[in-house]
Amino acid sequence: MSKLLLEGNKLRESKPRDEVRTIARALTLTTLKKLDGTRKASLLLFLHESFLIKKGTGNIIDLLGADLRGVEKPINFPESSLRGTNISTDESLTDLAGSNLMGADLSEAMLHSVILNNAKLSNAIFKKAVLSHSSLRGANLREADLEGAYLLSAKFNRADLSEANLNNTQLDKADLSGAKLANAKLSASLSEAILIGAELVNTDLSRASLIKSDLSRAYLFQAKLCKAHLDDANLSNTDLRWADLSEAYLWGANLNNAEINNANLQSANLSEVQLIEANLRAANLSNSRLFRAKLNGAKLNNADLTNADLTLADLSNADLSNAKLDGAILDGAIRDGTIITEEQLKTVASLNDVFIPN
Repeated sequence: MSKLLLEGNKLRESKPRDEVRTIARALTLTTLKKLDGTRKASLLLFLHESFLIKKGTGNIIDLLGADLRGVEKPINFPESSLRGTNISTDESLTDLAGSNLMGADLSEAMLHSVILNNAKLSNAIFKKAVLSHSSLRGANLREADLEGAYLLSAKFNRADLSEANLNNTQLDKADLSGAKLANAKLSASLSEAILIGAELVNTDLSRASLIKSDLSRAYLFQAKLCKAHLDDANLSNTDLRWADLSEAYLWGANLNNAEINNANLQSANLSEVQLIEANLRAANLSNSRLFRAKLNGAKLNNADLTNADLTLADLSNADLSNAKLDGAILDGAIRDGTIITEEQLKTVASLNDVFIPN
């Protein structure tokens, strides 16, 4: 390799399809297969410092398919191209905690069960990479591109994913508790994911699958959740102020004590949802379905419930002062202690008692 570099700068001055590059790539991939982890790291450092594995058009040696298994301890290759490399092993976890891979291209890389705790990964590219069961606790992934990545059961506790692109990722059963996801793109599969206390301010979760996920105490101020699936999700004590949940599906979700004032829940399905003591002041619930919803003690002051279906809903001790009920259905709704006026009840479409057999 040194000979190729020194003889008239052949390698550095070569063009993408030149023979010298083909030879250098073949030599590199063959050599990597023979080395242990420590020597692999040394070779990578040589390639990085020789500017041979730069990301983008400046890349001279393509490491696609390279065997980097066994490389451990922090590696520092910012802005490098490690696209399509295999870093994970079948035998044990690969520990790369504290590594600096800022701006590096790791798209389509195999990183299954790799430890990248507290790693510097801002602006890195992980498109279609495999990071299942990996640990990225406390990692800096600001503005990273993870679109289409496979992140099943990955751990992102307290990681910074602000403004990251996580669209079309598989984050089922992933742990994102305490993670920062402000302004991130997260139209993804997050079934049974853990997002306890996560920061999701203005995050785009449109059409995301969050079935049975735990978002308790999460900060979702102005988050975009339109058409998201939140069936049986735990959203208790969350901050959903000004969030967009229009046409969202929340059947059986727990929203007890949640702050949902001024949120948009137009045409949302809230059947059998728990909204006990929830704050829904000035929320838009027009055309929503609240069949058997538990709204005990909920604050619905100035809320818009136009054409909402509240059949068999429990509104005991709920405050509906100044709420719009034009065309709403309150058949069989429990109204013990509900704050509501006769004038409001005159505007509803239906207020029939419903017999429920034991």
